[in-house]
Amino acid sequence: MKQKISRTQINTVIVLAVIFFAASLRHVNVHDSLFLKDVVSLLRPVIYIILFGFWGISMGKRIVHEQIRRILMLIASLMIFWVCARTLKYNSDDYTIIRYSWYCYYIPQIFIPSLFFIVAYLLDKQERSFKTGHKVMFPVLFVSAVLVLMVLTNDLHQLVFRFDGEPYTEKNYDHFPVFYIVWGWMVLLALYSIVSIVRKCRVHERKKFAILPLVAISVAFLYAVLSMVSNPIIKFIAGDMTVSFSVIYMFIIESCLQSGLIRINTGYEELFKGSSIRAQILDEDYNTYLSSHDAVSYPMETIKETEWGPVLLDDGIRLSNFKITGGHFLWQEDTTELYKVMQELDEAKADLESRNAVLAEAYNTERNLHRLEEQNRLYDSIQQKTKKQINMLSKLLKEYRNASTHEERAAILKHIIVVGVYIKRRNNLIFINEQSDVIPVRELELCFEETVSNLELAGINSSCFINVGDEIDLAIATAMYDLYEKVCEEVYGKIDSMLIRIYKKDDDYFMSIDVHALEKLNIKAPGMKVTEEDGVYCISGRVGR
Repeated sequence: MKQKISRTQINTVIVLAVIFFAASLRHVNVHDSLFLKDVVSLLRPVIYIILFGFWGISMGKRIVHEQIRRILMLIASLMIFWVCARTLKYNSDDYTIIRYSWYCYYIPQIFIPSLFFIVAYLLDKQERSFKTGHKVMFPVLFVSAVLVLMVLTNDLHQLVFRFDGEPYTEKNYDHFPVFYIVWGWMVLLALYSIVSIVRKCRVHERKKFAILPLVAISVAFLYAVLSMVSNPIIKFIAGDMTVSFSVIYMFIIESCLQSGLIRINTGYEELFKGSSIRAQILDEDYNTYLSSHDAVSYPMETIKETEWGPVLLDDGIRLSNFKITGGHFLWQEDTTELYKVMQELDEAKADLESRNAVLAEAYNTERNLHRLEEQNRLYDSIQQKTKKQINMLSKLLKEYRNASTHEERAAILKHIIVVGVYIKRRNNLIFINEQSDVIPVRELELCFEETVSNLELAGINSSCFINVGDEIDLAIATAMYDLYEKVCEEVYGKIDSMLIRIYKKDDDYFMSIDVHALEKLNIKAPGMKVTEEDGVYCISGRVGR
């Protein structure tokens, strides 16, 4: 199977052919025709200007790093300037213009290595490194600017070129110390830049190709030495030093680009085609511009539907569309595995919902059982703690039914009301006890207020005074109310008045019940003191703790 020729290889062949054609124009014999001579002398620089211009534009499109891109485009511009200075020199008869055009050669000769040094410095830096790295770059540019100024002002000091006499031309001069400083500076920057680029290369598997820039700089150094000694072979093959150095610099930079030492954004077409992503790049009319190997083509109608959102096909493929400049980016996703997972999740969800329903039903049943058990416990507690009063109430109801006179029924009914109020209020205290061990004193006041009211209805003058603060322990309040009931059961029907007093002294609670008896009483109140004076019985003492 034949290997496909890459676009880079085609471009390389075209560039070499253009350079070969332009170089061959130097050896075309056109001395017999002045017109052809002028055409050839201008055609060569125009070819090189176009070549370097297109090369600079291509770098603007290929290079990712913004500062490196600008610097390399500036290098291409300096090459064009170099060719223009050379053209002006060889197409002028004025010695001053010729000499200063020659001096101008050193503007690109010095600044191209300097800018290339900055490129090497910026390779492993961030986009804003041009601002933060001025401590290194500005001194380099300053030295280069001073050397360029020394060359351009050579007529004043002749420290670069020393002329034997007037007119000052390149045919009667010698090299002086600054010349060697200039060349040493250029060679030093170029060598350091190449070594630095190779050292900073992050694509380790491609470092073997970094030999190309080293070869290029070696060729440039060898060419410079041979040119200085006027080697006849070099003069014939590459006698135009301007073009030769520009091409060599272009080769150095391009070799860095192609070897990966300077990052470029080319080669994405092959990368896209070999990608495992099923994707296509389409133009505005949905014609395929680029497609990965695994992408499948679908009818135009189906693709157009993706403009309004992803489309799920019957084979489990989901088509998605993203609008890009000049067309669309279409990608395909295989959702069959995802669909299976979703089905499994739905089944698991349904199973969990079924289990949750069973668990919820079991929980509700258990909660109802607990509620019934709690109700039964409360009912048992009520029945146990008011059993005596309930039996008394049953007995009174039988007596009420068996009573023969209206007066008897009325008296029994009043007694029933008094007992019933106690049962009601006592049960209320039992319910409160399920929520808290401390109650507001107002709850105790309500118990005795209703009790006193019903005693009044039964013909017993009654009063109650409570002074214990805002809150009281429920156990103490219950004991006080039970004490009242015990006394009331023993004296009911035998007294005509009752006074109840409840108060607090220090941390102790006290209760006093005074009754006016209609007959002699035998009151039993364990833990309480019972006294009698003139028919008034007093039951008093500490309650609780």
